[in-house]
Amino acid sequence: LKLKKVDDSTITRVMETIARHGTTACAGQHYDLAWESKPFIHEAQYFKMTRMKSASLVECACCVGAVLANVDEKTVSSFSLFGRNLGIAAQIANDVSGVASVGAEPLRKSDIIRRKKTLPVIFALTHAGPQDRSWLSNVYSTNGPVDPNAERGVAELLRRSGAIYYSMVQAELYKHKAVQALKKAGLSPQVFEIESLAVARALVKNGISPFPLLLIDFGATRTSFIIFSGYSLRFTSSI
Repeated sequence: LKLKKVDDSTITRVMETIARHGTTACAGQHYDLAWESKPFIHEAQYFKMTRMKSASLVECACCVGAVLANVDEKTVSSFSLFGRNLGIAAQIANDVSGVASVGAEPLRKSDIIRRKKTLPVIFALTHAGPQDRSWLSNVYSTNGPVDPNAERGVAELLRRSGAIYYSMVQAELYKHKAVQALKKAGLSPQVFEIESLAVARALVKNGISPFPLLLIDFGATRTSFIIFSGYSLRFTSSI
């Protein structure tokens, strides 16, 4: 930054911002690891951990960018809030991918195998039927590997209990908050791919397709069309 002729006060602020958010992210990672051994965590705890571990780094990047652009404090705050909400939305979308891709032989282990208490699992442990809650709690509290049948059973439970749908709605909510934060900064975002990416990760085997795939997401008030090819999205539109 010094070579780019950034003034000392700005460099100091950038360093302080990175240090503060980095420390917050480390504390969030500590919570994530510490809570793995707990039989149950509340949704409020999940969002606290997500804000600290995942969102703080995105918030940091957005804040530093705004500071280096030498904008006013209101705009810096808007960009920071944008990054925070975007980071939370992205983490929730990743959580959905970690449980919805079971059966597609993903290259990485599912979050179910790792017994991570992500948002879909927390929702099911709270809102599923009594028998489902008891069975799910047993799977997540038992030592030893999770066998494939149990993994598929958990994935199906999360689908039918509405846990995956609820989590995707939460991701959309935070995406909306992120957009509103940008609008306060005087910007009007045109495209956000979080939901489309989550759908693609959940449905495309191994995250790769040798030929174009058309994915259609039917919602209550809109329908989304997603074209995926190779390793990435090629087109997305909603009507």
